[in-house]
Parts: sequence; structure tokens; C-alpha cells
Amino acid sequence: MGFLSPKDSHPTPGSAKSIPAFSLPDPHNDQHFQRFIKRHPQLSLRITHANNRKKERKWTHELADRYIAKLMELHNEGFLDEPDQVWNLEESAFNTAEMFDRVVGRKGMRQVYSQYDGTEKELVTILPCGNASGLQLPFMALFSGKRHVRSRLDGTGGHCYHGVNESGTMD
Repeated sequence: MGFLSPKDSHPTPGSAKSIPAFSLPDPHNDQHFQRFIKRHPQLSLRITHANNRKKERKWTHELADRYIAKLMELHNEGFLDEPDQVWNLEESAFNTAEMFDRVVGRKGMRQVYSQYDGTEKELVTILPCGNASGLQLPFMALFSGKRHVRSRLDGTGGHCYHGVNESGTMD
């Protein structure tokens, strides 16, 4: 019975002990994926939308019911009768550090949610504000960090406000 010494275990190319390269085709290529999708017509390639687990727990049915009750109270008191009185602010945060992943999801779903743990260190939060009569205020861009960077306002023509805080969200 023989064995290879450590010196012999890595033969040099062209030596008597060199072994020709033998490779099998990769079974997990694009054709493999396309065949999988063809076999499962209820699935398609989707892009995930990341949600922070911690923040997601904050919005509950109880909070939604209280919000609707508050809107009804405002309506009953006459605050929502005129279009000039109905305002909408929509906070949207964009994570600049991570890109969305592609996943396989059920066809027809508009969004596939994924959750992550941790913090949003690189956030830009946009807060547009307008009313039902069509008046649109300049939006606010809130960046995560500790320092104002004037170059972020380049090209905006004064059509937005700019702010910075540690989290990058409306705290």
C-alpha cells in the first residue's frame, strides 16, 4: 500500500503525476433557474422591499383604529370640509447602503417584503406635503448623520428643505 507525501500531493503541470482538468457543467446556472420557473408557473422573480422588524411592530390594529377615530373626530368637528384643510404628509425612507434583493415569489404579488435586524445607518427620508386643493409645499429631505453637507442641495433650485439627524428618520 502506498501513499503520497505532502510534496507529491501537489504535482506541477507537465509532470508525470499531473491530472488533466475534469469539470462537470454547473447544474445551477440560468437554464436551471428558467426550467424551475417553467415547472412552477405560479412563481416569478420579484424584488424585495426591506422592512425593519422593530419599526414594523409599532403599527398595530389598535393604532390604526385610533388613527381612524381621530380622522372621524376631525371630520365631525368640520376640519375636513374644505380641500384647503385636508393635508397629507408622506414620509418615505430610502436606505442608501443596501440594495434590494431578488427573490422568487408568488405571481401577482405587488411587493415581496423582507425583514432585517439592525439599524438604518445610511438613510434619506423624504417628506412631501400637499393639500387636497393642489398646493404642494417644498419637500424636506432628511439625511442620517451629524453634519450638513451643502452640496446635497446642488441642483435643487431651492425647491426643498434639508435636514440632518443621527437616525435619518422623523423622530
